Amino acid sequence: MSVGNFSSSGATFEFLEQRQMFAVSPVYEPNALVAGQRLPQYAADFWKGIFAIPVYAADGKTIINPQFDGPLNDGDILKTTHTFTSPNGKVVMLAGSFFGGKISRTVTVPSDTPIFVPMLNDEWSNPDTADPPKFDSVPGHYTPSQLAAFAVKQTDTFRGLSARLDGVKIADVAKHREKSLAFKYTQPAKFSITQVFFNESAPGPNAAAADGFYLMLKPLSVGKHVLHFVGSGPDNSASPPLLGAFQADMTYTINVVAKGSRSVSAFVQGNAASSAPAAIDRSDLRDLLGSASDDIL
Repeated sequence: MSVGNFSSSGATFEFLEQRQMFAVSPVYEPNALVAGQRLPQYAADFWKGIFAIPVYAADGKTIINPQFDGPLNDGDILKTTHTFTSPNGKVVMLAGSFFGGKISRTVTVPSDTPIFVPMLNDEWSNPDTADPPKFDSVPGHYTPSQLAAFAVKQTDTFRGLSARLDGVKIADVAKHREKSLAFKYTQPAKFSITQVFFNESAPGPNAAAADGFYLMLKPLSVGKHVLHFVGSGPDNSASPPLLGAFQADMTYTINVVAKGSRSVSAFVQGNAASSAPAAIDRSDLRDLLGSASDDIL
């Protein structure tokens, strides 16, 4: 993240930055109507989709939730696409990350399809939000309006958002804040997100609120594209139940294939890649989630 200055080199850089903007924006406007619904509904659909996918497959070792890039435990195997399809079947949703940091992913998507991008966002529900006064255990007992207020307060602190597509800056990404519609999510009975993170089985439906910054890319041309975005949130854990510091630095290599081609099967069946890298540093997860994670980490 950098702050502008008034040196001569800085002025030249700003001039070049302006010249390298898109003549026609590659993203839809905030709150746009895309394929029959508006972006706040897609934001809710994103979170409902994430919670509907178990962290692990039935074997308890293969991580399949698209928010992950490494194992939680030694011996885990990562096998996920980092994408899923919106409920209306008309939009490809890229996954975010529960852990942040510098991440690179490669995905395959069909042409003529908008792409939903979660840059920096947060979700709040009782199964994953600790209760006062100690804020060290879940579930919480908050009203929907209280959960929505947490989402707003957390998102208000996000800073430094920027995004580039194929090396060209996307303008005004900070204007793309989308407060999701009120929604409820359901989870699988086994290896759900709240079960794995908090030892809290909550099949639902669970009332939730979310807020954050999202982009909806217009359909991309067939071929290879690179999307890179950054943003950060400060350490808000001194004001529980708000979260700890978070840094996003995500690069997506997006391979767009023609609809109807055999290559689309890579998207339909999943861009599965198996690996067994080192387990995620759980101290990072504790810093993010706060004291409510102590019992499980």
